[in-house]
Amino acid sequence: MPSISTWTISRLARAFFWSGAAVLIVSSRIRVHQERVSLFLTYSECDRLEFMAAVPAVRPPFLVRLRLAATRPWILRLSCGAISAAGAWTYARSTFLLSPAYQPMGDFDAYYRAASDLNSNLDPYLRYNHSIPFSLSVGYIYPPFLARLLQPLALLSLNQAHLVALVALQLSVLASVLLTWHLLGLRSWTSRLFVLDAFLLSSGLVANVGDGNLNVLLVPTSLAWVLAYRRAATWGWLLVGLNVGLKLQQAPLLGLALFRRDWRGLILGLTTLLATFVAGGLALNFEFFAKVLPRLTNTVPIGAQNTSLLADLERLLHPGADNLTYDPTYAEARFFLIPLVLVVLFFTARALYGLADRQLEALTALAAVPLLSNYLGAPHLLLLLPVGLLLAERALRFRAHFALALLAVSLLFVADYALFYTLATSINYFVARAVFYEIAPGVAALCIWLVSLRLAAYAKARALAPPGLAAEPITSRPREVT
Repeated sequence: MPSISTWTISRLARAFFWSGAAVLIVSSRIRVHQERVSLFLTYSECDRLEFMAAVPAVRPPFLVRLRLAATRPWILRLSCGAISAAGAWTYARSTFLLSPAYQPMGDFDAYYRAASDLNSNLDPYLRYNHSIPFSLSVGYIYPPFLARLLQPLALLSLNQAHLVALVALQLSVLASVLLTWHLLGLRSWTSRLFVLDAFLLSSGLVANVGDGNLNVLLVPTSLAWVLAYRRAATWGWLLVGLNVGLKLQQAPLLGLALFRRDWRGLILGLTTLLATFVAGGLALNFEFFAKVLPRLTNTVPIGAQNTSLLADLERLLHPGADNLTYDPTYAEARFFLIPLVLVVLFFTARALYGLADRQLEALTALAAVPLLSNYLGAPHLLLLLPVGLLLAERALRFRAHFALALLAVSLLFVADYALFYTLATSINYFVARAVFYEIAPGVAALCIWLVSLRLAAYAKARALAPPGLAAEPITSRPREVT
């Protein structure tokens, strides 16, 4: 009975959240004060919402009445408070009550075993079987630096280590929310609660925290790099080098420093990365790059765990292959990866060329990173949640309504793919897996990247506009009633 009520409240909270977000996005018109803009959003004391008044003799249409009702602050505050309370309760029940009696932290357990192996002078990569299908092989597949960092934690029992990891994960989520607030420049608590709800009601975030995945720790460090890059601070590249040392997925970000000829940032990032290699052990790093990494990069599993563009292409060439009990790989896949990477890099570099908005530049680079991988699980897209929210602010500023709508739909599939997959499994398992777990997250990541390219074009067009026109605030214009 408790599980039924939990699912019911969780689904109602998500339904109210996304429907309320859609109503507020469509109905609100926002005044932008130079560089500061409130999120799409909500009512605050300093933001003026203007609405078209209907003719008194005629009953106002439904949307007009809905927009007029949305201006009442008590309705917004009550709705936001109710949704936040439901989201906080379901999030706490799903992530704070982790114990052996609940969901195990599977990914963290692999990190813990690798650190325990190092404490016992064993090779942490021996648990990884290279001769069986990819999805059936379990073991540590990260650079050795992460296992070195967790060696003191491995001295504790597994349950005690779970408690420490859970605290670190929750602090990372809190830091991610605070950094998103800061990057958006939010001043209204209603706006801040809206962003908080987007995190708490994300089933992808809950899944990452429940598994103890490293992706949760990479989100705040990546957002801190966006903040540093916006300020042209060199110290941000230290975080990039640290992230790459923990997980190689963000290695293409170092190419941004090379593209912008930021030699100090590039040297700092590479030096930090080299320090992680030395701390992890040169012999273990050689084993990782010589044995483990080729196994991950030279094959393209197209099972249910892979939602990359390359895997989608392979599914078109080999229909039905992902319904097998193992992950088949095909030799021609490695030849398709290079053209896909070159296309993504070309259009990203074209969008960044001449772009003066450094925050949008960093967001575009982060949106392109997931597309450069041949293996991309849906949990790996967690970083796109705050990136999408930050891009939505730029879309509102540029009045790019279609881009904003596309962002909203993409964020829905990035944040709540697990919820839709669970709900649709009872109807048709293979359709649910194909749509909500394999194809939808990868297509959503592609759409977020395309939106970032479009917003970069808007930003460059505004920069070339006359000063008076470019500085004109974006606000709704009242219509005369005749």
